[in-house]
Amino acid sequence: MSGYIVGHKAICQYLGCSPSTLKRWIRTEALPVWRLGPGTKGRVGTTATALERWLQQRPSASAAPPSGNLRTSGETGPGLPRIRHAGRRRNG
Repeated sequence: MSGYIVGHKAICQYLGCSPSTLKRWIRTEALPVWRLGPGTKGRVGTTATALERWLQQRPSASAAPPSGNLRTSGETGPGLPRIRHAGRRRNG
């Protein structure tokens, strides 16, 4: 289980999460990924072993990946309608 996983999309598929969730976990929950190349943008990589260890160390309440019917506003997909937010009402 120590194979390399390269790229946001491949890591999302492995964890069963959306790209926005993956990026949030990288920022706030110390998801073990490494930048491939110079700078802060670009491809990321990790190993299956590192991800499994990270999942085991997370609190059990948030350890499960989000179910398929939960999403943040702006994410769309098959069978998921886009959520429209009402803007601020303007007086006048």
